[in-house]
Amino acid sequence: MSCKDCPNPAVSPENDTEYTITIIDENGCERTDKVWVRLKFTRGYYRPNIMNPKSTTGNNKFYHISTFCIDRVHKVAKLFTIDGETNFDVKDIPAGDPDYGWKWYF
Repeated sequence: MSCKDCPNPAVSPENDTEYTITIIDENGCERTDKVWVRLKFTRGYYRPNIMNPKSTTGNNKFYHISTFCIDRVHKVAKLFTIDGETNFDVKDIPAGDPDYGWKWYF
């Protein structure tokens, strides 16, 4: 939060978040309520934050998923092995194409 005791605090959540708000008026009366902030993705793409390496339905690959108006992705991600060697690094690829994603091999 931008501040805890100002009249108009600002928040910038990265995920859906529940906030508890407590207000105390000039007479010392206290009221508490909860506000649920749900985010709507409007970027035109998103990246999965979870994978299932044993999936048989396609959830075993990391790639950008295009929702609208994006043709190419300039940089996806750079993944490293536990030894610090580059395991995955692609640039300038078609948006939403799982053929250019990183597949979990085990």
